[in-house]
Amino acid sequence: MKLTLKAHHAPAAAGLSLAICALTLLLNGHTIMLPQLLAGLTRPVNIGLLFAVGFAPTTAYLFGGDSLLLEAQARRPLISVDLALGAVITAPILLAACAALTTRDTSTALGVARDGCAFIAATLLLLALTRPSLAATVPVLYFLAISTVGLNSDGSTHTWAWLRAQPSPESCAVSIALLALAVTAFHCLARRKAAARRPLEDRATT
Repeated sequence: MKLTLKAHHAPAAAGLSLAICALTLLLNGHTIMLPQLLAGLTRPVNIGLLFAVGFAPTTAYLFGGDSLLLEAQARRPLISVDLALGAVITAPILLAACAALTTRDTSTALGVARDGCAFIAATLLLLALTRPSLAATVPVLYFLAISTVGLNSDGSTHTWAWLRAQPSPESCAVSIALLALAVTAFHCLARRKAAARRPLEDRATT
């Protein structure tokens, strides 16, 4: 297991995840002003959401790569590997949420959990269904979209830009459910997808 986690760059990914969560807590309450292109407004975006999008490339770095090709040929069950990788990237989120709760900052705790789980889930689903480059970039593009066109003219949030809205227990539960679905999809599909894609990439380079 130690060699497997090392092959997946687990220490570096854990450090990045911890840094994202630490910055979110340290800069809690800060915002960045971005223009709302369709609403004709300028509205603040929680800086925690900006940091949370960093989970997309971090997750792609941790779960993707050539290790998937080697693991596609493994005969032993790999569910323990996937759960261990999931723990590596989500443990800092849990710690950050607990730290916020100790100061009775429920909104920050819910926001850290909701945003982090949502971006990790989106990346894992894209890894399971597409290629690593898309998995790392599409969530970033989504962040740019909700940050600039995610509001109505009255200042309310579009349904599809739900991460832009105020965190709630319900939205946090949705993110956690999406994460469970994404881990399942990744476990069932990602390695076979990577193994099937490699011959096509090899032919394209020859």
